[in-house]
Amino acid sequence: MDEPGTPHTDLDVGETREAPPTPSPVPVPYASLGDRLIAQLVDGAVAFGVFFLVGMAVAVRFGGTTTSGFELTGPPAALVMVVVTLILFAYFTLAETMGGATLGKLVAGIRVRSIDGLRPTLSASVKRNLLRIVDGIGVYLIGAISLLISKRNQRLGDLVARTVVVRSTTPRPLKLAALGAALIIAVAGIVGGLGLRGTAAGGAPRFASVILTDSETGTVPMDSFAPSTPVFYAHFTLADVPDNSTLRAVWTAENVAGVAPETKVDENRLLAGGALNRGDFSLVRSNSAWPPGTYRLDLYIDERLDQTTRFAVTSPPTALSTTSAASTPVRTVSPVPSVAASSATSAANSPTAVRAVSPAPAANATAAASGAGGRFAFVTLTDEETGTVEKATFASSTRVFYARFALADVPPNTTLRAVWTAENVAGQTPETRVDQTELRAGGLQSAGTFSLKRDAGEWPPGVYRVDLYIGDRLDRTVRFAVAAAP
Repeated sequence: MDEPGTPHTDLDVGETREAPPTPSPVPVPYASLGDRLIAQLVDGAVAFGVFFLVGMAVAVRFGGTTTSGFELTGPPAALVMVVVTLILFAYFTLAETMGGATLGKLVAGIRVRSIDGLRPTLSASVKRNLLRIVDGIGVYLIGAISLLISKRNQRLGDLVARTVVVRSTTPRPLKLAALGAALIIAVAGIVGGLGLRGTAAGGAPRFASVILTDSETGTVPMDSFAPSTPVFYAHFTLADVPDNSTLRAVWTAENVAGVAPETKVDENRLLAGGALNRGDFSLVRSNSAWPPGTYRLDLYIDERLDQTTRFAVTSPPTALSTTSAASTPVRTVSPVPSVAASSATSAANSPTAVRAVSPAPAANATAAASGAGGRFAFVTLTDEETGTVEKATFASSTRVFYARFALADVPPNTTLRAVWTAENVAGQTPETRVDQTELRAGGLQSAGTFSLKRDAGEWPPGVYRVDLYIGDRLDRTVRFAVAAAP
């Protein structure tokens, strides 16, 4: 019996109490693939609202609106993708950094945490969202596979950022508020986009954008072209143009060498408008090159001039191997007497002989008057029929020499002459005339090509020259070399 004042105890002296058992760790409820799918659908509604608003804004500005929305290609489409991607990247990153969840994740009852259970840092959130580019391949097929095979249900972005997505206790009112906010953003984007389209619809029909380029699928605007450009393309988009409107493109040589000012070059017409809100006009080069100068494209909608685009054709710089006859005196070659039959036969049979020819008949007095004006704007010597790279040295096996040229201020129907001379060539008499060719050009026909073809064997090594005449006036001389075969 206990003495008064002594605390009562049921333990005998010497008896010890056993420690309570340690509780088993509670498993972390990682978010499942279904949870993430719900979040993705809700966030997808947010993304669609942003995309529609931005896309319609760009379509109204650059053209591309349709009866059901918009259609964009090229730079405008790229602009939309860049802007939308930046907005959504900021949305996901900031929402997950500040609260651990986007609107979609709040609705699904899941949150992003670090593997330590803390709220993710800005750096981690940036990493996991940058990796959406990889996880999103195949409509998030890569992310789904990673999630299914990882221990913590992590996609690649989570593995790199050392984050996990876990289930959380989210109050029902908060879920409903997040769902409502996502739907409001989606609807606001659609209504706002349609509002922008409606505002623009009150404007006059117009060319929303015009891209002048040298490529049929080009998207980079150009304002300067080479004389050899085969085709000029004007890719356009329309805004608020009614169905079956007549569009017209007038191409004009505004201030071009050798051509009267404001010379109309060509005109194109087509029907477009409504859903057909884009198209192309084109101007094709004939056999000759474009004369250098300033050109203009006037675009009409139902006979109303809507837009004007100016562009230039520029001559390439003259190569170092080309000298002007005015600045560097060149000895004029006297005609070579007719070659004897035996000599001609010998030349034809020799593998290294240069073919000597008699001078061409005198040119027509009117077309080849010695006072013919204008000049060769540039001359490109090459071994390719369509070559644009100037060459000063050729192999002895070269089959054809091409002298591609452009003219400036040369009157129509002027006789041009090219005299090819073996100036200092092994095994040949100095200043042996090799060949001579003539053609008529000038005016709009402001470019062309002279050529010298090898009959047989190889060209003997040495220095050659081509003298270019306008009428009977020597205008330009180009010297070139043929190198000996190694």
